[in-house]
Amino acid sequence: MKKCAKCKQILPMDNFKIASNGQIMRISSYCNECHIIYSRDRRRTRRSELPSKTVNDIAGETWSSFNIEGFGEGYMASTEGRIKRLRREIVRNNGMWVFEEAVMKTSNLKGYRACELIMPDINKKSSRKFMVHRIIATAFLPNPENKPCVNHINGIKSDNRKENLEWCTNSENIWHAWNVTKKMKPNLKDEKRIIQIAKDGQVIKTWDSATKAALGLNLSQGNISSVARGERAYCGNFKWKYVC
Repeated sequence: MKKCAKCKQILPMDNFKIASNGQIMRISSYCNECHIIYSRDRRRTRRSELPSKTVNDIAGETWSSFNIEGFGEGYMASTEGRIKRLRREIVRNNGMWVFEEAVMKTSNLKGYRACELIMPDINKKSSRKFMVHRIIATAFLPNPENKPCVNHINGIKSDNRKENLEWCTNSENIWHAWNVTKKMKPNLKDEKRIIQIAKDGQVIKTWDSATKAALGLNLSQGNISSVARGERAYCGNFKWKYVC
C-alpha cells in the first residue's frame, strides 16, 4: 500500500506503476490517475509558454487573408505565391496540441501547384485541395467581371506570384495558351475556315477557324464546331458552316 502525494489516497502499489522508456516500469509518487492529470497540465503549460514560430518573409512579400468556397480561415496567402498556416492551439484529452505557423506544402497537379486546406470547424472534419494560383488571385486580384479562370501570364504553371496572374474568360485562356505560350496544339479540323451565317441565310463573315470566331465573338468554340457538323442548330443566334 502507498499514499499518493497528490490526492493523499492510500492505494495498492499497482496503482503507482508508471511505464517509462519503453516497457521499464517505475514507481511514481502519484497514483495513475493523478499522474495523467499532472502530465497533461504540465505539458499544456509548457507548450503554451513556448515562443511562437513565425514564417520568414521574402523581400517585398505581403500577406493577406482569403476565403475560397468557405475555406481559408486560419491561413494566409502571399504576393510571392506562398500559403501559410497560422498558429493554432487545440486542447484534446491528452493535452494541448500546438501547430506552429508554417508555409504549406504543395503538390504537383498536372503542372500546377495545389495545397490542402482544412475547415476550422473540427466537427466537420472537412478538407479540400485548391490550386495555389486561384487562392492567390482570390486574395489579391479584384474580379469585378466575375471571370471564371486564372491565367499565368508567362505560361509557367508553377509561377504563382501575384504579378504573374490575371483573371480571364475561357476564350481568353484558350487564346493565351495558343498565341502566347504556344502550348496548345490546334485541332487540324478546327483550322478549317468557317462561315458565319445569319438566320435569314445571309453570309456575315468568313473566319479562319472556329477558334478565332469564338475569340472574336466571345462564343464557345465547341458549340460553333457542333453547328458546323450539324449537331446543333445555332450558336450565338448564327448558323455556321465549314468552307469546303
